[in-house]
Amino acid sequence: MPPTRREVERAIRESPPPAAAETQYWKSILQSAAVSSEHLTQSPEWNAYLEKLQVLLNDAKVSAATWLERLGGAMEDKDVRVAQFNYQAAHARVKTLEEVMALPSELIQLHKGSATA
Repeated sequence: MPPTRREVERAIRESPPPAAAETQYWKSILQSAAVSSEHLTQSPEWNAYLEKLQVLLNDAKVSAATWLERLGGAMEDKDVRVAQFNYQAAHARVKTLEEVMALPSELIQLHKGSATA
């Protein structure tokens, strides 16, 4: 469901200025992606995989914030629909990447649990 006008207005008030969001995006590209400790594993291969996904997640979050901001400034129905569609697509990408990033540690824990049982 598209965000309500109240949600858009709140997001605009709480979001950093566009220049800060763009700077944050480029920092995430230039720096090695810092993966949340809850997702890190003891496996360097899984951690490398998670670092690559983290960059994509950062990009998706910036994209969602940008489209939400554009939605607040849209004047014509066509622009509102385009912004809503693109926001929903970026938001879905964020949720999917978050779920995918949780899988390695969940699989390792599941395997450890079945190995000790």
